[in-house]
Amino acid sequence: MSLELKQFGGLLTGAQFELYSFICILMEGEADAADVLQDTNLALWNKAEQYDPAQPFMPWARSFAYNQVRAFRLKQSRSRLVFDEDLLDWFATHAQPAAGADLRDSETLGRLEECLGKLGEMQRRLIRLKYTDCASLKEIAAELGHTVSSVGVMLHRTRQALADCMRRGVRTGGVS
Repeated sequence: MSLELKQFGGLLTGAQFELYSFICILMEGEADAADVLQDTNLALWNKAEQYDPAQPFMPWARSFAYNQVRAFRLKQSRSRLVFDEDLLDWFATHAQPAAGADLRDSETLGRLEECLGKLGEMQRRLIRLKYTDCASLKEIAAELGHTVSSVGVMLHRTRQALADCMRRGVRTGGVS
């Protein structure tokens, strides 16, 4: 089954936020994540004819992003401290939406917005800094005047609270 380049371009354009967020989870540093996103876009565009439009686009695109992160890490491994491959694999597996979850689904987005609204101001700021601004823990710690380890703990607890809220919403059909 073939897909016109215009249609593929639309899929790729619509996937930018989710791909960038996925890459940010796997990497530290906004500049590096943006570079890897561009490499991912180029790789996807070069392989556009291999995409089967009968299959979901995001899992296919995330596999390219994951491979680009691995390639970047391989290039950087001699000059920087990087995560072990096992840890990177774990992040890649757990960063993907649950089966059947579609972040573009208005119900899921609504639930996420409600759960974000239940967080405290500091928790929302942490989420924005980490996942929208793609800041490293070191950058967040400097901005907030906290230690890197305390920011890591706060971010972990915030993600846990958000995940718990989302799970409660999935089980009950709404946010509680």
